[in-house]
Amino acid sequence: MAHTAEDLCEFSLKDRGYLAYEHSDVRHGFILIFNEKPKVDLNDLEHEVNELIEQNLPISYLTALIFWSAINVIIALARGCT
Repeated sequence: MAHTAEDLCEFSLKDRGYLAYEHSDVRHGFILIFNEKPKVDLNDLEHEVNELIEQNLPISYLTALIFWSAINVIIALARGCT
């Protein structure tokens, strides 16, 4: 479940314009590492991620791989890269 929550946090952060950060696994969870303090309401982020989890959407490694590839293409297009 921690990996799913981590992926959903990344999705929500990218949707909010946060693209530059690192993540790492820790026992029973994960951490996000930013170069600068983000202006994110963690309660709102948690609420959004919990809502996505409650939708009980099917998730698999292949689904995540295709999803993140599509997100990266969208980000590149938004930045004007081709």
